[in-house]
Amino acid sequence: MSNLEVCPDCGHEVSKSAVCCPLCGAKRKAKCRSKKGGFISLSVAVAGYILCDIGKLIALKNGVEQSFLMPIGVVVIIGGLIAAAICFTAPAK
Repeated sequence: MSNLEVCPDCGHEVSKSAVCCPLCGAKRKAKCRSKKGGFISLSVAVAGYILCDIGKLIALKNGVEQSFLMPIGVVVIIGGLIAAAICFTAPAK
């Protein structure tokens, strides 16, 4: 499998890992990552919110200030949002 592709501006063979063509300097177009991973990550963040909400209900039912599910839900929300931001903004390798 070749690690080269043709530059659309000058026709010179360029490495797929190159940022620009070494002959003419044309920048390669970065392919975007699949948005599927971003939507999955957002779904994980929503699941974290649901965990927090369930934890709140459990805490109210038991008369305690906080349930063990609430901090877990917050971590899941933050992780899901960070993963979604990476998936939606980072170029494909």
